Amino acid sequence: MIKALAIIISLSCVAMMPATVAAQGDAQREIETATAALQSGDLGRAEAAARGALAASANRKSKAIALNLLGIVSDQKQNFAEAEKYYRDSLAADPSFVSARNNLGNLYFKTKRVQQAIAQYQVVLRAVPAHVEANLNLGLIYEASNQPALAIRHLERARQRAASDARLMLTLANLYFDTAQSDRAVKTVNELVESSKDARVRFTAAVMLARRGHYKEAADHFRIVAQSEPDSYEAKYNYGLALLNLDQYAEAERALSDAADLKPDLPDAHFRLALVYTAIGNSKRATEELTHTIERDDQNSEAHFLLAEEIAKRGQTKEALTHYERAAQLVPKTIAYQIKLAEANLKLYRYDRAEAAYKQALAASDPRKGEINYLVGYAARLQGKTAEAVEHFEKQLQITPDHVESLANLGFFKIEMEKLLEAEKHLQAAIKLKPNHFAARYDLGRLMIRQRRYKEAEAQLQRVVGLKPDHTQAHYQLFLIYSRTNRQAEAKRMMDIFQKLEEEDKREREARERPRG
Repeated sequence: MIKALAIIISLSCVAMMPATVAAQGDAQREIETATAALQSGDLGRAEAAARGALAASANRKSKAIALNLLGIVSDQKQNFAEAEKYYRDSLAADPSFVSARNNLGNLYFKTKRVQQAIAQYQVVLRAVPAHVEANLNLGLIYEASNQPALAIRHLERARQRAASDARLMLTLANLYFDTAQSDRAVKTVNELVESSKDARVRFTAAVMLARRGHYKEAADHFRIVAQSEPDSYEAKYNYGLALLNLDQYAEAERALSDAADLKPDLPDAHFRLALVYTAIGNSKRATEELTHTIERDDQNSEAHFLLAEEIAKRGQTKEALTHYERAAQLVPKTIAYQIKLAEANLKLYRYDRAEAAYKQALAASDPRKGEINYLVGYAARLQGKTAEAVEHFEKQLQITPDHVESLANLGFFKIEMEKLLEAEKHLQAAIKLKPNHFAARYDLGRLMIRQRRYKEAEAQLQRVVGLKPDHTQAHYQLFLIYSRTNRQAEAKRMMDIFQKLEEEDKREREARERPRG
């Protein structure tokens, strides 16, 4: 925003004949009248007086002043072409008239003719290096064009004469932050706040500090505003938010609760309260506040996601799924939403939906990072989609050659594809990286049985049952080894264990598949 246009009405003393003196006195009175009218916002009266001054002007100086006043009137009426003509005419009458040149620069600034504005301001500053408005507006121009050093230079000059100007000081503080001068930025903000009695200035300064991560200083200012304006939702809310960022949860809870009481229909304070309760492990209160948030703003994807997380902690996967789905629907490119949605579907044995969610995550991510290709492959494997699973496991290994689970899963599929040399290579690599990977050892044992390498197979499978005593199929594979190597007593023992575990597995499957009342 451009500040009020400068009006300079001081006149040079010159020797004049009596008639000239009288005329010039008339011009002076009209100039004073026009100036007063402008200050009171009476543009009609200001224009009439300025025209009277122009008619009575007996020298170039008073003519320049009258034309400048007419330019200001036209400027305020937004007749910019007419204003530009008056300013130029004023400068033609008196090229050294700083006020008219500065006002012309302001006009160019307002009408987005930036280079022309710069040229005019530079002329002003050659005449008056400390000119506040020219330095301020040049600083704003250079800030907007990402030239912080030049912006700071001019704003610091303006500050010397206008240290209480809130916009100037805040802009300068922001530039200090941008140029890694945080101490100077905070000092500038504090100096502004100390010199101002306006709570709005303190609040704006506190918002800027919070956005820059200076939560302690911001909290101090928000607290003072909240104390002076106890019914201010904005002050209470932002105070609580700053405290939340400082991990001062008890104080944050009080401030945010006060804000929620002041404006209970707004969702933001409820959402931030939920974050407080999540941080301190109060799942019940977090769930309540997230529910309140969604009741007021069903479009808050993060509230849906966090509510799903709280519900999932209690083992209510099906109920959590609804909110995971809503979060992913609202912001489908958020990878964390899609992955959690997939995980919930996996727990509910909805493998096709899990695969779809993992694919959404893959589409939104950098495929050269993470393990989402593996996850897509895993969901495909659970559906028996061999070709698709293998494709994604191999893609994962191209990205991360030592990805243990992709190696183990590829080993499994290569066995099924009768590519036993490749299978063993993958499985041995997985076991080397993770010696206690029982699934890789189990598949390696199966492979070795096919090759009649019974002694080696037995060692692998014994390691499996040592790691996972309830591994049903490992006991069956050991039964096969003992049967084929004429160790009937051991074979019978393995079959008995296998049958017992298989019966337990069957009961678990039936319970899982039984409809819930």
